[in-house]
Amino acid sequence: MAATPQPVDPAADPSAEDGMVSLADLRAAAERRGPRSFTEIVGRCLDAKQVRHLLKLSRSELAARRDEGDLIAVSGKKRTEIFPAWQFDRTAAAVRPAVKGVICAFDEHLHEIDDLLIASWATSQNVRDLDGRTPAQWIEAGGSDERVVAAARRTAVRLAW
Repeated sequence: MAATPQPVDPAADPSAEDGMVSLADLRAAAERRGPRSFTEIVGRCLDAKQVRHLLKLSRSELAARRDEGDLIAVSGKKRTEIFPAWQFDRTAAAVRPAVKGVICAFDEHLHEIDDLLIASWATSQNVRDLDGRTPAQWIEAGGSDERVVAAARRTAVRLAW
């Protein structure tokens, strides 16, 4: 059984303002913990085949949607891509509308963004803007798109400094 990831304690790690750590720190921690670590960091995931089936897309269509910034894909083990499950509405067989706004908010301020950063932010227990929920929980519960995008924008602005 995988260990439950613990929120970053900013008091214990002064570089972790608002629970955010650098992308290099995330990757280093993931490598130390082993192959399940990305899933621990980003939450439950779907593989590319599951996403193609859910969204009724070909491989090239899925790649195009990913490249256009319509959804989040992180590198899994053996160079495979995994997709955080919270971004998909399984009932509607679609990517949740807030996802594009969140991706754009980070891209607007950081320009060269790794999807792992967004995925780890979305599962962060330290986000204060969403009534105690993580952004992933907020999005899955159907919370206001504008509010989660504003939270993403505030985080991206802080990280850009």
